Amino acid sequence: AFRNTTNLTDNKRAQIEISYLAQSPGDKSGNILSLLRRKGFVASIITNSFLKTLYSDNFSNWFDIEQAYYSKLKDFYSNKSWDAIERLNDNLSEIKESFKQYLTHEIRPNVNEHVNHSFTKHFKDRGEVTFINFNYTKTLDLYDSKMSGTDKRFSKIHIHGELDNEIIFGYGDDTDETYLKMKNERNKELLRNFKTYGYLKSSPYKVMLNKLAVFNDYDCLVVGHSLDLTDKTILKTILDSEKCNYIELLKRSDLENEQAKYEAHFELHANLARIFSHETDLRKKLISYDQSIHFPLIQSGDDEKVSEREKILYNGDVFFF
Repeated sequence: AFRNTTNLTDNKRAQIEISYLAQSPGDKSGNILSLLRRKGFVASIITNSFLKTLYSDNFSNWFDIEQAYYSKLKDFYSNKSWDAIERLNDNLSEIKESFKQYLTHEIRPNVNEHVNHSFTKHFKDRGEVTFINFNYTKTLDLYDSKMSGTDKRFSKIHIHGELDNEIIFGYGDDTDETYLKMKNERNKELLRNFKTYGYLKSSPYKVMLNKLAVFNDYDCLVVGHSLDLTDKTILKTILDSEKCNYIELLKRSDLENEQAKYEAHFELHANLARIFSHETDLRKKLISYDQSIHFPLIQSGDDEKVSEREKILYNGDVFFF
């Protein structure tokens, strides 16, 4: 995705600044990248047009990238730019493959004992526990082997696939008005990167539907998922269901103060409101911020709180994602 950079030496002042930063003590990689972005150097050598847009606009999360893809797709669709849509899809395919290679060769998950302890506490008195994994790494497998052993109550579903097979990327809100219009166009490229079509190609989605059908009712514990509209289709299926009793947005233990934890919780709450058809249903299901537990359980008194609280609020089966 990059051109040869040998001729990019005109801006002498920028070179001097980069040289200075490179000789500075401490971690300077972030500073250098910031400078390169400011000077427009990196954007100028990227040949993947969509990647160039992502870099220039400072997108930092994968769900931001999926949202950015859909925004671009809608722009091109409104202008009937069919060739541009094909190029956008090619660009996204290139980014997908690079991302998959990065996760495969560069990411080495490790066990966090606080997380392992939290899993044990949260699921001690539960019925069946199903982990719905929305990322693509083997991280969950590390905890699954420690926590469940031969216990058949525990299962996991890699809903977006795994790195040794095809993985699902794209946008996941098939209720959006523009998407409904796109379906009526005779152009399959408009639909190529909607997750709903990826789900129909893979078995994990069917496995999840079977679980939902078997459970009489269930609770959902959310940790790590943004609850963004890029996964609205599947989140609505799980959460906005009569069978779903309670939804808990576990508090982030990695945040330093109570205000930061509340803001993170509120952002998830706001995203949930965009998923539910009726907010009255959401209010009935959502565990309040005050009653929610930290994840991992590292706060004083959390162990006792989760044991006592689950006797009152929860029983039976649970989805965790």
